[in-house]
Amino acid sequence: MGKKIYTEEFKRKMVNLYEAGQTQKSIVQRYKISQSALTRWVKQYKSIIVDNDVVCAMDIHYLKEKNQKLLEENELLKKVYAIVTSRQESH
Repeated sequence: MGKKIYTEEFKRKMVNLYEAGQTQKSIVQRYKISQSALTRWVKQYKSIIVDNDVVCAMDIHYLKEKNQKLLEENELLKKVYAIVTSRQESH
């Protein structure tokens, strides 16, 4: 039997049930999913309130990656700016 594929919507629903007070054991039994899958989904999708916004671990991971990319682009732009201004001053 192959690995079951669950939609993101289903995973979030399972996490919402857990956050609403249902035990992992009851969710696993009712929806016939593995304990390890539910535990992983809770880590990925568990809601966290930050500055009155609700985010999950996946959102934070995405934002960290995006921030790193923007920092690298910013450093590149600083280097280009330094090269362009130094050339203008030498003319």
